[in-house]
Amino acid sequence: MSDGLRIYNLFPTLAGTIRDWMAHLPRIAAMGFNAVYINPFHYPGFSGSLYAVKDYYRLNPRFRGTEPGDDDALLRRFTDAARGHGLRVIMDLVVNHTSKDSELVASHPGWFARDRRGEFVSPSVTDPADPTRKTVWG
Repeated sequence: MSDGLRIYNLFPTLAGTIRDWMAHLPRIAAMGFNAVYINPFHYPGFSGSLYAVKDYYRLNPRFRGTEPGDDDALLRRFTDAARGHGLRVIMDLVVNHTSKDSELVASHPGWFARDRRGEFVSPSVTDPADPTRKTVWG
């Protein structure tokens, strides 16, 4: 086998809490993967979307479960357990957009695009098959 990365995508909303993520590690390693990619697990904004982060320094409560300790310690237990199975951990860090109620809006308001009225502009995409259709993310 190649020495390159063989990445398993552990989607947190399907896998459950971090304790549940750890239970998957032996199976992931046994399948020959050497890395685990985790979709965003940060504290979400008002929409609840994993990709609209409110606070990058807090864990989404749905992945905490009833585990004691701070968020960093809980995540460290997971990465230590992964390493114990010969797995690297890759996290998805969404940096090209946040939620409108992000902590960064208050601390770095100049980072955000605004319209003529001074309101924050939400990211959007136009359907290439139908330019009249536009999806706007809150």
